[in-house]
Amino acid sequence: MLLAVQSAIDLTEAQQLDLMHLRRLLYGRLGQLLRERKALLSRVHSDTLDPYWTRETVPGAAQVAEQLKANGIAEYKTYMQFASTFFRGVSSPCDVSTSMGSSIHGASRYPRKARATLHALAHVCVSARHD
Repeated sequence: MLLAVQSAIDLTEAQQLDLMHLRRLLYGRLGQLLRERKALLSRVHSDTLDPYWTRETVPGAAQVAEQLKANGIAEYKTYMQFASTFFRGVSSPCDVSTSMGSSIHGASRYPRKARATLHALAHVCVSARHD
């Protein structure tokens, strides 16, 4: 995915370094969340040898379920923080318009004027880079 973003946006070397640092942070946090999720699931699986178990028959199942829910929310927030940091801190407005213009060009759910505006802005930004 990151290579596709880099080639579509044509990032500068400094932006690429920032993106790679951001990527390391993202994967570090996602790895931590995955390890926590595996530990939580192993607690549930070790306690659920009976295929007809219910929440009441497994001690602490409600707490594990809440912790799994919190883990999922933390993963979602991690992805959102990555996207926000990328769009606000790494990429330029021209990069954003270029990527958005190419990704929504054919999408009918966006108003025609918005698609046309993003496409025109992306074209101006690409032309300015190559001049």
